Formats: sequence, C-alpha cells, structure tokens
Amino acid sequence: MLAAGTFAETAGTFVNLEGRWQSFAGAAVPVGAARPGWKILRVLGNQLALDGFDYQSAEQVRDELKALAAATDGRTGVAYRAAAAVTTAEALTDVPMYQLDPVLRRAASLQLTRDGQRSARYYGAG
Repeated sequence: MLAAGTFAETAGTFVNLEGRWQSFAGAAVPVGAARPGWKILRVLGNQLALDGFDYQSAEQVRDELKALAAATDGRTGVAYRAAAAVTTAEALTDVPMYQLDPVLRRAASLQLTRDGQRSARYYGAG
C-alpha cells in the first residue's frame, strides 16, 4: 500500500480553461508515512531503474511538463490544445449532483431538495 498525501498536503499545478498554469503549495504536513504523489512515483521509478525520475521538487516536475507542452506547438496552454482537438459535437447528459455519488443518492434529505428532484437532461448532438 502506498500512502499518498491528500490534495491539501501536496504541491501541484493545474491549467485553467484560459491555458494559465496555476501552482499551489501544500497547506498541511502529510500525516505519518504519507508522501506527495510525485515522490511516490519518483521512488518507484528509481526502484525500477528507470530514467527520468530524478526530480527533487514538484516545481521541477511542473517546469519539465511546461517545457514539453511549449515545445509541442509553441503554446503553453494545454487546455487550448485539448479544445482545438475537438472537431465534432458530442451528446451531453447533465445528471443532477445528488444522483452521481452512491452515498448522496441514498440520502433522503438531499433527494427532497430542488436539486435532488431535478431529472437528468440530455443534450443531443446535431
């Protein structure tokens, strides 16, 4: 079992819909033997004698990924490339939030709310 820290215990980066890279630091110290996910993957890579697992910080991982993304097409916006790759419309289904999670689906009090009583909506393509 690999004890990975929670989102609040690790640093990370996400790319928003505008293509901006937004980094954050861990707000708490990991409990017990828990470690950030990138450290767990680094140790596994080193144990398997794989190349490219010599990072010392989450920032090094981010910087390499950012450089690879920029080298792909001259842009740093991963979201931009993902949006540009979509060429056809697809059908979408909007499922009410209290019907997604197995615990919430069984909460009678939540099912009595306006959101809980909404039915799923289907948005068909073309």
